[in-house]
Amino acid sequence: MASSSVNEEEGTRLSENILKFSRDSVQFGFLRLGKYCNASDSYSFTNATCNISCIKDERDDVALVRNFDDVFSRGVEVLKKLKSGDGTTLKQHDKNAVKILNTFLKEKELHEKSLKKVLDRNQRDGGRYSSSSSREMEITVALAEHLLGQLSPGQLYVIDSSFKSNGKCSCGEDHCKSSPKYGSNGI
Repeated sequence: MASSSVNEEEGTRLSENILKFSRDSVQFGFLRLGKYCNASDSYSFTNATCNISCIKDERDDVALVRNFDDVFSRGVEVLKKLKSGDGTTLKQHDKNAVKILNTFLKEKELHEKSLKKVLDRNQRDGGRYSSSSSREMEITVALAEHLLGQLSPGQLYVIDSSFKSNGKCSCGEDHCKSSPKYGSNGI
């Protein structure tokens, strides 16, 4: 596993790469959830339904699109401070967020490989070898283990215990040894 500390040089390189990439290519379009949406109820991903509509810019009646820098202005501000060598003035939670991001990016290829393996197998196999609920569980566990859990503070997360089988990640990779945490995730 990679070290979770970020030295000034790594912080500068990380911020330069993210800022360059985000300015060059990332934009977000905004959608409005419609009234026919069960997202607030307790439905699995495969049974979720939502109607959506595009949010339009009132000035010229086209889709509302914003740049990465506008949507994530606080994070961009932190990265700019790192890039300029002013990381010493960052708040502790900002430093922690950068450390988590840096650790994830150092191990990104491992997690991509694991996610790709699970997602490709589920796409390729379809419904031939397992039920929809077990495929959904496999995907949920892989996303929690290799993406969302890696980016959460302290790598703390809980997978809904309503799954019939509380198994480990099915990627089968040597680097994937942790046991997912199952429990109630309702409010």
